[in-house]
Amino acid sequence: MPQFLNDLFGMLSSAGPIQWQVAEQLALNVAAGGNTEPNVDPLDRVKFEELASIAARYVVAALDEIGLMTPSDLGSQIEVINRASWAKKSLIAWKPLLEEIGIALSATPIETGTSNPPGGQNLSNTGDA
Repeated sequence: MPQFLNDLFGMLSSAGPIQWQVAEQLALNVAAGGNTEPNVDPLDRVKFEELASIAARYVVAALDEIGLMTPSDLGSQIEVINRASWAKKSLIAWKPLLEEIGIALSATPIETGTSNPPGGQNLSNTGDA
């Protein structure tokens, strides 16, 4: 696992589970670049809702053509959000997996790069000077 992920999970966890308030602040800061982000323009929201309706009709037609059942809620609702809202909702959705990863990482010793190479011998002390 890349070291930056170990560092990130180390920052988000203390002696226990992941610190979700810290994770949320980090996600919001990265998503919005540290700035307050405006809500999505209402006209853009309406355009996306119209596009979703059109896309849903195409999906229904394609599913009918190949004989698959169409989900009853297909295209019934979309939510147009800004980056900060997306980051927050994603964090909530990924929380169960991230907690499992955090638990696994806290149970596994982190490699520091100072251990001996495979074979268990330190090559700097081979006696061949």
